[in-house]
Amino acid sequence: MSKELDKALTDKKRLFLLYGSEQYLLEKNMEKIIHTYLREGEADLNLEVLENLPKDMFELLNKCETLPFMAEYRVVVLKNTGIFEYKDKAALELLTEKIEKLPESTVLVIKETAVDKRKKLFKLFQTIGCVEEQDYLTEEQLIQYLGKWFYRYQLRIKTGTARLLLQRAGMELTGILNG
Repeated sequence: MSKELDKALTDKKRLFLLYGSEQYLLEKNMEKIIHTYLREGEADLNLEVLENLPKDMFELLNKCETLPFMAEYRVVVLKNTGIFEYKDKAALELLTEKIEKLPESTVLVIKETAVDKRKKLFKLFQTIGCVEEQDYLTEEQLIQYLGKWFYRYQLRIKTGTARLLLQRAGMELTGILNG
C-alpha cells in the first residue's frame, strides 16, 4: 500500500486509477478503497462493478450519476474494461467531462493492466484523483513483503527460505499467496 493511496483515502478523493501488472496488489488496493467508502452491508446496494464497458456510454454515465441508497457514498468500479483503448473519441471526451462533474457521493475506481498516459482521462485522474501503478515487485521487495505477511500471522520466514519459495512459486504475489 502506497503512501499516496493512503493520503488520497484520508483526503476522501473520489477518483482512483489503479493499473499495472501485479494483480494481487491491485485487487488489495481496490478492496481497501471500497471498504473505506462503504460500510458493512452498504455494498449490496451501493457497489457497481463493471467488467465490460457498456455498449452505450450513457449507461455508464447513468451508473456513475446514480445517488447512493441509504449510504453516504456509491462506488463504481470499472475492472479491465479497456477504457483507454476505447475507439469512440466523442464518447470518451463526454465521459471525461462528466467525470469532472460527478456527484460528491460517487467514488469511481478504474482498474486496468495498461493505460495510455497521453489521454485526457489519465491526466484528469492525475489532477483531481489518485493514480496508483503496481508493477511486479523485485525479488528484494517480494522477500520484504513475505516477511511482513508472515509476521501478520506471528510467523517468521528466513531470507533463504523466502528466496526458495520465490524460486518454486514464481515472482507473482497471486501465485505465492494464493497458490
